[in-house]
Amino acid sequence: MGLALYPLAAGVLVVSAQARAGDTVFASFDAGYSRLSAEESVNIDGFRLSELDWKSENVPTLRGALGINITPTWQIKAEGRIGFKGDGEMRDYDWIPPYYINTGDGGWSDRSVHPDTELDHYFSGGVEINHQLFEDGRNTLSAGIGGRYTDVQWTARGGSYVYSVSGTRDTVGEFADGEKAITYRQKMPAVYAQVDGTRTFGRFSLDGGVEVGALIKPKTIDDHWMRDLRITDEFDYAPMVAVNLTLNYALTHSASVYLAGSFDYTDFGDGDSTYVDRTAGTRTTAADIGGATFQAAYVGAGIKGSF
Repeated sequence: MGLALYPLAAGVLVVSAQARAGDTVFASFDAGYSRLSAEESVNIDGFRLSELDWKSENVPTLRGALGINITPTWQIKAEGRIGFKGDGEMRDYDWIPPYYINTGDGGWSDRSVHPDTELDHYFSGGVEINHQLFEDGRNTLSAGIGGRYTDVQWTARGGSYVYSVSGTRDTVGEFADGEKAITYRQKMPAVYAQVDGTRTFGRFSLDGGVEVGALIKPKTIDDHWMRDLRITDEFDYAPMVAVNLTLNYALTHSASVYLAGSFDYTDFGDGDSTYVDRTAGTRTTAADIGGATFQAAYVGAGIKGSF
C-alpha cells in the first residue's frame, strides 16, 4: 500500500483578488487539476510484505474560500476543495516467501495491475486564523494556525495478475472486466501552523506559504472484495507538510486574477491493523504493521473578490 511523488499537472488560469485596507469580507473560487497518489503497505519486523500504489491524474478540482478580516491584522478563513474522477491506476505487490526474488521493488512474488481504478471521492475542508505580523505597502508577512479534514477513496476493478503458486511467477491471468477488486480510503484530520508572505510589484503580487503540522488519529480502510476481507489501519499521529504559491494580477481595487499551485505530503508512519474476514467470521489485530502515505498536487485558476 504505497504512495509516490508526482509532478504538478498542467496549469490552468486562476483568478483572485487581494483584500485591501478597509475590505472586511473576501470570497474566492478557482478550478484546476489535481494529481493524487497514495501508498498502503504491510511491514512485519522490517520486511515489506505488501504494497499497493494508488494514483489519479488529471483530476478536475474545484476550490473555494470565504474569509473575514475581523480586525486590520486578524483574519479568519474557511476553505474547501473537491475532486472528481480523473485517470487512475492501482498496482498491488506482495513479497511472499519462498517465492520472492529479492526485497527490492522488482523482486516481488505476486503482482496485480488495475488500470480501471476510479477516484470515488476526494474532498478537503478546513478553517484557519491568521495574524499579520508585518506590512510596509509592498510586503506582508503573516502566521496562523488551522485545522483541516481530508477524505479520499479509490476503487480498483478488473486488471491482470502474475502470481507465484507452485513456483516464482508461474501463474498469469486476468480478472473479469469491471469486477470490483479493492477499495481503499484514507481519513485524515489535521492541525497545522503556517507562515505566509506576499511581495507586490505594481499590479502583480506573489504569494507563498508553508504549512507544517500533524494528522491526528488518521485511519485507512481497505476492502478486498474478492476475498471478502476488510483491513483497517489506525495511526496515532503523522507529520504533514504543504506548500503553496500564487501569482496575482490586480484588475481593480477589489479583484485580481492569479495562477496557483500547491503540494501536500503526509507519511502516516506505523499503524495498528485489524483484519476482518467476513467469510470465515474471524477478526485479528496486529500492532505497528500498517503503513500509508498521501500526496496531492494542484494547479488551477479562479476569481476572488473583496468588499
